[in-house]
Amino acid sequence: MKTLKSPNGEYLLSSSIDSLFVECREWLDELGFWKDEQSFFIKLINRQREAIPERELTLHVLANLQLMHGELINELQQACELHHAKMNILEDERANDEAFRLEHARMSEKYNKFKSDYYALKFKVFELMK
Repeated sequence: MKTLKSPNGEYLLSSSIDSLFVECREWLDELGFWKDEQSFFIKLINRQREAIPERELTLHVLANLQLMHGELINELQQACELHHAKMNILEDERANDEAFRLEHARMSEKYNKFKSDYYALKFKVFELMK
């Protein structure tokens, strides 16, 4: 028997529609939390702006937070909600399962890219507030 050192999605079984549904619901919950968190960070930076020595970095971080808080997170949240709605239809009809899985994989990539970008920005906020 051969042991795989680092398995990836190509070697694993496909997730059930139910687990994809739960994952999408988790995305929506996390996006809602991030919106609140971003709002808090924006208020915090605005209150502390004069005390932060790195003026240009502060403005850059604040601008990126405002972009993420507005346009970007709203677009991703709407895409997730639409995806979640399609999942309800798919569950009822059990139709076009493979096409939906491909769409879910693309949605997962978008979500993970946003998450990565947001965590990097969050790190910059923490650095500013030290």
